Amino acid sequence: MIYLISLLFHMNISAQALDAILDGDTIIMQDLIFENEIAPELTEAKSALSRKVVDGVLRDEKDLVHADFEIPDYFRPNVTFWFSVYTQYSSHQVLIHDKNNLDIVYEALDFSDLEQKKVVDEFTRYKRQDELAMARVLDIKARLMELSHNISPSDEKTKKVLNIVSASSKIPDDEDDRIKFFTELSLNIRTQTGQREMIHQGVKNSFAFTPFMKEHFKNFELPTELMAIPFLESSFNNMAKSRVNAAGAWQIMPNIATNLMPYESGVLDTRYNMPISTLAAFHLLKEDFQRLKRWDLTVTAYNSGAKHLFEAKKQLGDKYEHSLENIFIHYEAEHHGFASKNFYSEFLALVHVLAYKESIFPIKDEKNYPLSKAANKINIYVCKCPLTASKFFKIHSKEIKNLNPQFLQLNKRHDFGALIASKEVLPKEYYHQLTHEQLRRKWPINWKNQTKKAIKCP
Repeated sequence: MIYLISLLFHMNISAQALDAILDGDTIIMQDLIFENEIAPELTEAKSALSRKVVDGVLRDEKDLVHADFEIPDYFRPNVTFWFSVYTQYSSHQVLIHDKNNLDIVYEALDFSDLEQKKVVDEFTRYKRQDELAMARVLDIKARLMELSHNISPSDEKTKKVLNIVSASSKIPDDEDDRIKFFTELSLNIRTQTGQREMIHQGVKNSFAFTPFMKEHFKNFELPTELMAIPFLESSFNNMAKSRVNAAGAWQIMPNIATNLMPYESGVLDTRYNMPISTLAAFHLLKEDFQRLKRWDLTVTAYNSGAKHLFEAKKQLGDKYEHSLENIFIHYEAEHHGFASKNFYSEFLALVHVLAYKESIFPIKDEKNYPLSKAANKINIYVCKCPLTASKFFKIHSKEIKNLNPQFLQLNKRHDFGALIASKEVLPKEYYHQLTHEQLRRKWPINWKNQTKKAIKCP
C-alpha cells in the first residue's frame, strides 16, 4: 500500500476518488465497490472477434491488401494491438497497457454495467469510467513498484502482473537494473479506450463517398489503402474538429488549408467539404510520395510533417535503408512520441480492417444508408458568377447543401470562383464542371483559374 500512496499525488485524480482509494484495502468509488482492488463490474473484456479471424485478417489470407502495405515484423505487435482496439473493444472497455511495448496489456476492463445502470449522462459515465480505470492503473503501478524491490509476488494479482511482464520482456537479474526496469514500467502505463463503434460508424459514413474516392484514387494513381487515413484521423467524420483546430475528415490544419484550398477563417472552410478536401489530401499525399519515395514515410509525413523525415534520411545516409523502421531504430528525434510512433501502425491496422470490413462490421440495415445514392457521381463545379449560399441552397436539393458545409456564413456573397460539389447536373452557363485532368493538375485553391466568368449572371 505504501507504493500506491507514493504515486497518488502525481496523478490527476479527483479528491473524492483520492479519498476513496486511500480508504484502507477496500476502494469505494462512485457507488462501485472494489474488493481486493477490483469491482465485480470490471470483468475482463471479451473479444468481439475470434483469434482465428484476427490472425487471418492480419496475415491478409485473402490477399486483399497491396504488398506495399503488408505488416512488417517490426510493426506487427503494435498493429495487432491497434487492430484489437478498432475491432474487438467498444467504448465501454478500456485496455491498460505499456506505452513502449504494446505486447504488455495488463488488463482489459469492461464498464458496460455503467451504461446499463443508466448513469446520469454520457459525460458523467465516461468520467466515472476514467476514474475507475485510473484506480486500476494505480493498483498496477503499486504492484510493479513492489516487484522492483521483491521479485517474489506477495499475492496472485501481483503474480499475474509479473507473468504478463515476463511473457514479453526479460527481467534483469541485477537488483539495480531490476529496480530501474520495473520503475520505468510503472511510469509507462497508459489506458486506451476501445473504438469499435467509432470505426463501425466511420464505415457507415464512408458509404456515400466511397465511389468518388475510388474514382479519384485511380485518377491520381494512388493506392486505395490510403482511405484508412480519414478513418484514423476522424472516423470518417467530415465535420470533425480537433482541439488544435484541425478540421474535416482529413483533419487538415488551418495553415496548411490556406495553401491547399479556398479558406477564409470564420467565413469559408473547405476542409469540411468531403469531396474537395479529399482531393486536396490526394494532392498532398502524391507530392509527399514523389519526394519521400516510400508509403511508410509518406503516411507518417501526413501526420507529423516531412521535414524531420528528410533530416532522418540524411543522417541515415547509405548505412541503412531509408525505411520508417530504421528511422525509429537509428534516429532519435523529439517527433518520436507515442502518437507519431504509432501512427503508421494504426494506419496499417485500419488498412486491414477496411479490407475485411464486411466480415468485421456486417451491416444488416443497408437500406438506411446512402448506398444506392452513392452510385450518383459527385462532380466538382466552379461558379462562374457570384454566389450566396443561402440563395443557392434554396433552389437546389437538400443533398447538395449537405455536400457543401464549407459555407460558414450562408448570407455572405462570394465572388466568381466558388467551388461546389454536386450530384446534380448544374447549368453550364453558370457553372463549369471540372474534368478529371483539371482536378488532378491543379490544387483546389487554383481550380477557379480553370474557367472564365460568365458573360451574364442572373
